[in-house]
Amino acid sequence: MTRSRLLCCALLAVGLAACKPAQTPPATTPAPEATPPAQTTAPATSDAAEISDRQGVVIDAHALAGEFEGNASTLSIEANGDYRQTLKAGGTELTSSGTWSAAGTGVMLLTPTDKAAQAVRFDVISADELRSQDGAYVFKRAH
Repeated sequence: MTRSRLLCCALLAVGLAACKPAQTPPATTPAPEATPPAQTTAPATSDAAEISDRQGVVIDAHALAGEFEGNASTLSIEANGDYRQTLKAGGTELTSSGTWSAAGTGVMLLTPTDKAAQAVRFDVISADELRSQDGAYVFKRAH
């Protein structure tokens, strides 16, 4: 009996060894995806944003830039978002400068650098014509 028990234990050990799952190779984790390097360069230009006319047609800052005249006054629009304006009314001359920006479809906002001065809105008729919303000034492209 001892011999049969030993044989049985041996067979049981072999059977258990056979049932042991095969060792699988260690799981490999995929290499992390390469992340693109952070952009270190500044935008190519510092131009102002686009603006649109009353019909919603987009006008690029370069297309809008230029000299405008009307009512013996001048308005200079720069592609970088700056402006300079000289208004003549009642024998006086008022000059302001600052930045321009889009203020809705067909509207340009002139924000003066001088905090005591008021911002002014213009209707953008086209890249060649601007009208003050109060109706006092109509500027047409001079250059």
